[in-house]
Amino acid sequence: MSRPVFLCVPLSALLVLIGLSWNQAAEPPPKPTDPGSADDVADVILLLDNRPLHVRLHVSIDGQPYAKHWESQLKRLFDFLDRDGDGVLDKEEARLVPDVNRVQKLFAGDLSFGIQNTGNGNPPVVFGPLPVPFEELDVNADGKVSFEEFARYFRHTEAGPVEMFARNNAGLSANALTNLLFAVLDTDKDGKLSKEELQAAEKMLHQFDANDDELVSASELLADTPNRGQANMVGLFPGNLLPGKIFSQVPLLLVPREDAPRQVAYRMPAAKELLAQYDKDKKQQVSAAQIGFPKELFERLDTGNAGSLGAKEMARWLIFHPDVELVVRLGRSPGGDRVQAPAVADDKAKESFAPRKSSENALAVALDTIQMSVVRTESQYPQNQPVKAQYLQQFKELDKTRRGYLRLVDLQKLDKDPNAVTILALFALADREGNGKLTEKALTDFLDLMLSLHGSQARLTFADNGQSLFEILDTNRDGQLSVRELRNGWKRLEEFDRGQKGGVLRAEIPRQWQLLVSQGAPFQNQNAVAGANFGVSVVQSVPTRGPLWFRKMDVNNDGDVSEREFLGSRADFQKIDADGDGLIGVEEAEKADAWFREKMRK
Repeated sequence: MSRPVFLCVPLSALLVLIGLSWNQAAEPPPKPTDPGSADDVADVILLLDNRPLHVRLHVSIDGQPYAKHWESQLKRLFDFLDRDGDGVLDKEEARLVPDVNRVQKLFAGDLSFGIQNTGNGNPPVVFGPLPVPFEELDVNADGKVSFEEFARYFRHTEAGPVEMFARNNAGLSANALTNLLFAVLDTDKDGKLSKEELQAAEKMLHQFDANDDELVSASELLADTPNRGQANMVGLFPGNLLPGKIFSQVPLLLVPREDAPRQVAYRMPAAKELLAQYDKDKKQQVSAAQIGFPKELFERLDTGNAGSLGAKEMARWLIFHPDVELVVRLGRSPGGDRVQAPAVADDKAKESFAPRKSSENALAVALDTIQMSVVRTESQYPQNQPVKAQYLQQFKELDKTRRGYLRLVDLQKLDKDPNAVTILALFALADREGNGKLTEKALTDFLDLMLSLHGSQARLTFADNGQSLFEILDTNRDGQLSVRELRNGWKRLEEFDRGQKGGVLRAEIPRQWQLLVSQGAPFQNQNAVAGANFGVSVVQSVPTRGPLWFRKMDVNNDGDVSEREFLGSRADFQKIDADGDGLIGVEEAEKADAWFREKMRK
């Protein structure tokens, strides 16, 4: 609350101010802030058939807004290039700035530095980074590059704070998977899945558990189905802002971030492109029927009562009126759920899209015939330490006299030696002294810095997984159906029995849209890759609940300990399995652990 004016003025002026206050108009309210420019905001627009849906993600990495995290990581690279430490890059220093492709690869954990092995005993070929034109970095043409200019150059490229990919062709296999599940589970062949049929799913699907791990994976279910091809990825980067060609492949747009608050230099083109998708009569504006907004929201945007919205109104919608807001915490983020809906002011526009928790790391939003889930997943941290060790081993093999350094002129003479070619590829960057000598310490420091840049970006991965019954049942999203997930199948499906007819029809299974949020590339293993090709989003979450013994015994990582997995006696298992369902859950394990510890204390 602001302090009253008379507390800040001399007593002699007090009566004058009081007299004037009766006639003066109230101070104009402050201009609204720009919530869309906050450092943690990533705005995604989904193109539904009847309207666009604005999903605002508040993303943090290690407790820091993702844009600030990216800046801090990029600043480390900038400082490394700033050889004289004067806070700017001159032309000589800027000559070593890696191109966008190389920086993006470093952020992704790729330390190859353009090296490609040719095989057949030939030395590797080096495709070095393309030189970045100095004038593109030096925006104000003062002959030097500040960090602000450096960051601006990368911000709206694939090396920017957020990158987005869409996975295509996943829905084909997902629909085949749903057809198979219906064929197996619909035992009375009436075209719908009933509560009784879902309760028998554990028994009916056991035949597909090829490796007998008490889990049924998508690949096991479709083992005898012809391969439908791999799901391909499409990059959707904010810098490629005229996405008309992209919209024909994937129904979404990543709204670019502005270089400064209250600017619309990037969001206005996005608003125009979005407008064009729903402006069927090409009048550069949309009616309430065309855009599909709720009446109250449309009237709030239509400030001139024109009965239509133009690009300016659509830009205001992008800034101030998200339909769904979610908080996603990546990395080492203390406190609270990793995915949650923030507390927001009462807004009727959001009521119909209220997110609900669908699993430990996911929230789901119902969109008529589509169920959209925002899922936080662990990152794919590549095994780069062996790569670092390989570089250091090559260094030692080249340093035959054990001088502790390599000279550039000597390496250039060894252009047929694979080790020399590999070190030459990174020599200019790693030789921070610029004296033509590379010490082992300088190489180690350089590699450590490059390794530390991994995970600098937030990454969004979108997938349309078709009418995926498997996705609905797989609550922990590990690409496998566990015993408990199958037993709880009807609880997951019941909401789709719209006519309360005691069963769910094949046509009532909603399309599954997934938006995976990760720090860098999302987790990948053999099961994740196979799942992607079968239209199933597989994520990894580090188990944090349950006593240590419980997590160790849970060999298949399904969140339960079966009698087969339990290492104690059958009597102990039955004592801990309080509900007698043949599974020890997290709550049962925690209760048993607390009882045992109390017994030991006494």
